[in-house]
Amino acid sequence: MSFEIRQQALLNEYKGNLFEYLVAVFLARKAKLESDFITDLSDNFRSMLSTQESFIREYFPELLVSLPELAYNLSEEIYHFLNLKDQSLEKISIIGKAALASHDDRYAEADILLKTNLKEIPISLKLSKAHAYVNTKSGGLKSFLSKYFKDDALQASFSNIAEKHINQLTFDLYALYDLEPDENFKTWVKAGLTELPGQLSEEARVIYKKFLFKLNTELYKTIHKLSLDHDSHKEFKHGMTSLLGFSDQSIIQATTYYKPKDDSYKLYRNIVESVDSVSKNIKSIKLGELKENAANFDLYLEDRILQLRIKAMNKFTSKSYKVNCSVKIN
Repeated sequence: MSFEIRQQALLNEYKGNLFEYLVAVFLARKAKLESDFITDLSDNFRSMLSTQESFIREYFPELLVSLPELAYNLSEEIYHFLNLKDQSLEKISIIGKAALASHDDRYAEADILLKTNLKEIPISLKLSKAHAYVNTKSGGLKSFLSKYFKDDALQASFSNIAEKHINQLTFDLYALYDLEPDENFKTWVKAGLTELPGQLSEEARVIYKKFLFKLNTELYKTIHKLSLDHDSHKEFKHGMTSLLGFSDQSIIQATTYYKPKDDSYKLYRNIVESVDSVSKNIKSIKLGELKENAANFDLYLEDRILQLRIKAMNKFTSKSYKVNCSVKIN
């Protein structure tokens, strides 16, 4: 991996963590809870954040001006959306993956948790380029249908077909290099061949892309079947709601969209919404066309697009694949 690619990957992770922290800080400040909020942060989290801020300061210094401005704007949107002025905000915590060993997994998608005198409010925070797809969910291919659509029988059938395609991929790639196939790519690795999809040769990449298209076609047909099956309509609606980012009905999705300008980010728009904002549109969801040789397909709601994409977990030699879900709001 080149330095530039590695640097960009770190930036994407670090700016997200810093943005989440800043939104929480501004909410705490508005509620006069900043001192308690800072005190509750673990030493490990403080150290991690300091390291990540130093990285941004060295390589992307303009963002240390942009990120606080964007975070403040989103915190104001959240405050007004939730009518927090009419509630007593008692505590704000960071509970997402950036919080390291928080062990608070009650709200899997949430990054921060607000506690008022009335209830707990989990909030999922995202920072995204304008008009881009925003990741909402990622699930293992062999548990995706049972987990989100509660259909074990359909999952078993789909998994069997997926396994056949995965085995065929092994056979086709080995044949390309005149290798004797084995179950776990041991011969492949011993031959010094890459385990990363992005580093495959041109000929191997053609085989791999055809394989992903076959998996994608099977998932497309399965989702189409679920959408037409009236007996499972309730499960389909529940599954779609989860894939759109609302596995928990109480979660608030808060996203800042920005436009790059020179070396900084300028606010494009903020969107703060609850599950009610999207669930009413699921009954009118439409499945897009299956695109030739693609590893993804789209589902259209009135005001957004849900895209499902099949990818390797990391190394394709592990034979583990996932379905990435992302949303683009019109």
